[in-house]
Amino acid sequence: PNIKRKFKTEDIYFVGSSHDPNIEAIKWFIEKVFDKLDNIKLHIIGQVCKQINNIRENIFLHHQLSEEEYIFTITNARLMICPLISGAGVKGKIIEALSYKIPIISSEIGIHGTGVRDKEHVLVSELDPEFFAKCINENYNNLNLLNKISENGYNYFKEHHSYRSNINIVKNILEIPKSIEIEKIYNCLVTLVVYKDPNNIYEII
Repeated sequence: PNIKRKFKTEDIYFVGSSHDPNIEAIKWFIEKVFDKLDNIKLHIIGQVCKQINNIRENIFLHHQLSEEEYIFTITNARLMICPLISGAGVKGKIIEALSYKIPIISSEIGIHGTGVRDKEHVLVSELDPEFFAKCINENYNNLNLLNKISENGYNYFKEHHSYRSNINIVKNILEIPKSIEIEKIYNCLVTLVVYKDPNNIYEII
């Protein structure tokens, strides 16, 4: 879809499950960084909310949201933060924000494995409270920069992380002719690809 990012936005958000790295990250942010921000509201979304005890002014917890409420909340936020201190693998929250043209401020660990670059697709901050707060405060109202990285990030998502790009990768790996259309990709313990040629349906494990 042709997504237009409007900067009639405000606030920042963090989304996460009750996975330990998410708990560690948001607790660090609240305890070390949040009070250094310039009167910016923080929305915390997901099961990680159950682990937040020190609620303070301008912090809002969203334990459960409908899909419509969730999309409304994140797309009306100015920034997504990802101050992960530990954890491995590609972070779904980063890919999701890229897909919605939401500017991201992250730690190096948060963008690990995505291939995105600092100041081109996202903004990367050191895991130091002063640096992280400064990165948010200095860029929160820099709409030209935020618009640039959100557009670049979205284009990077389409090229490297979208469903269509994944299909192209699978075709290359399995040497499936470009003329053949893949109907579905199932992700489980193995990857099952179903595609159709003019005569048959093949299942490849």
